[in-house]
Amino acid sequence: MIFLIIILLVYYFFGCWLCDITPDTAYTWYYGLWHGVFFVPNFIRSIFTDNLYKATICGTGYNICWWITTIMSTLSILSTFSSGRRK
Repeated sequence: MIFLIIILLVYYFFGCWLCDITPDTAYTWYYGLWHGVFFVPNFIRSIFTDNLYKATICGTGYNICWWITTIMSTLSILSTFSSGRRK
């Protein structure tokens, strides 16, 4: 369990460091993938600060890629939690 918490903290700090979303920048599909991977840390940051968890200026490609990787990364985290409880 401690290992899982450490991994999630590292994931959070990498998300804060590598994936800061600015509201006045237009993002493409590639950033949709990147922002979707770091959805959880950005969402946690958006609860406590004014940071965004999804870009406001973007295209259809961004939205599709963001949704795909957001769902995949969230399911990955949930499966990690559920597999840790079985052991």
